[in-house]
Formats: sequence, structure tokens, C-alpha cells
Amino acid sequence: MVRVRVSTSWICKASKDTLWNILADVDNWHKWASDTTSKTHMISHKIVHRESNTIVVHDEEEIVGGYGVKHRDRYTFYLSERITEEIINGPISGTFDLRIIENSDRETKLIWDFDVKAESLKFKIIGLFKGRSIVQGVANEYCRQLAQYAELRQQKR
Repeated sequence: MVRVRVSTSWICKASKDTLWNILADVDNWHKWASDTTSKTHMISHKIVHRESNTIVVHDEEEIVGGYGVKHRDRYTFYLSERITEEIINGPISGTFDLRIIENSDRETKLIWDFDVKAESLKFKIIGLFKGRSIVQGVANEYCRQLAQYAELRQQKR
């Protein structure tokens, strides 16, 4: 599979603070990324190392575009502005960059860029036929799930 680069953006009717609080709680990401009716959702997300603004997650397990994927990630948090992920071990490699931009008091724009490449034979074959559409679907779906969860949290305030 050739490297796949996709980007998505989403307007969330929740404050930047609400979104950042959800994202900073890495132990509970499975709560917002848990729509099991979707082809994309998180199963487990266990932290193995935390140092300053960097977190390593061991064997994150998720369903990505309908396919089970286990991988190890390194997340770097840039206070209230941005999170980057580097996939450091697994059947895919690459990065994502999530930026959080406040439009108004109760509206925030999410911009999520993915840059990934298949490493295992299975994902190289899948990637030849559906790589871009799967990655774009993942970007869109995680934005949707995060925004929905944040909007519900915002309403409860």
C-alpha cells in the first residue's frame, strides 16, 4: 500500500475546554470511541508509560474500517491545541495530527490529518483496493464520535 494521507474537519458544538478534557483523559478514550454499530471503534486503550506531555499506549485494539487492528502508539499532547500520534509498532505505521480550534464560546473545529502505511501483508493487500476509503472513513468516524460525545457532555453542564 502506498502511503495514504487524508484529512477531515468537523464542527463540534462544544467548547474547546470540553473537548480537551475528554482528550486529556486517555484512559477513557474507549468511552467516546465506542460506537459498536460503526465499522470504526476502540476496544482497548491501555497506557504503559506517561512522561510529561507524552503517553505510550500498549496494544491499542480497535476496529478500523471493519478490520481488527492491534498496535502500539505514542501520543504527544500540546496543551489545549493539538495531539499527535505516532504508531510505533503494528500492522500499520504512520501518524495522525488532531488540531482543536475554538470558533466561539461553544463551537470548536476539529481538524484531523492521517498519514499511514500498511506494514503487514494483509493490510498491504487490503490497502491496494480500499486503503484511502478506509482511512478517510476512520478519520470521519472518529471525528463524528468525538464530537457527539463532547456535545452530550457540554449539554450536561
